[in-house]
Amino acid sequence: MAVVNIKHSIIHLCKEWENITSYSNTMFLLFIEQIQETLLDNIICLKDFEANDIPTKPGIYCFYVDKFNYTDYNEFCSAWDKNCKNKNRLKGLSRPTKTRFEKDQNRGAESGKTVFYIGKRNNIKSRICEHIQHTESGTYGLKLSRSGGGVFKNQMHFSYWVLPEDLLQLDKEFQTMLLTTIEHKLFDLWNPRVGKK
Repeated sequence: MAVVNIKHSIIHLCKEWENITSYSNTMFLLFIEQIQETLLDNIICLKDFEANDIPTKPGIYCFYVDKFNYTDYNEFCSAWDKNCKNKNRLKGLSRPTKTRFEKDQNRGAESGKTVFYIGKRNNIKSRICEHIQHTESGTYGLKLSRSGGGVFKNQMHFSYWVLPEDLLQLDKEFQTMLLTTIEHKLFDLWNPRVGKK
């Protein structure tokens, strides 16, 4: 009986979460709007990463590229994977997503740049650094310092949004669930060119 009650409670909680984070919830829409504004107002050139005091808190981050001259998905894939060793796909390299590539970019394009990648992490400074510095590691990411990554890295920018202080007091699992939901909403709104979703 207890197992049935737990299952019922979980289903109820999932439905409540869907209601809270739906596009019909005005409060949640305002929250997403504020996050988008923060991301678009604080775009930093990648070469200035070390000079900025990036937080080590949980949050959302976004990568942008100045010029995106690819209209063909396969051409973009070839350019993105260029110079991989022995023409093999580089382990853990984030991949272009065809379904999003074929869609127009929406809100994120207001920056005048192409939204390239969106992610979340409990320590956004560490995660952004991984994208910039990792090359051959199995950690999933952009690997911008790899051979062939320089064309993109040289014109790359990033921005971030951190969880407000009051939300940092909440349970870690809830924080992760919230960040995941925000990340997915931004994927839907901004159509980044590279990523898992």
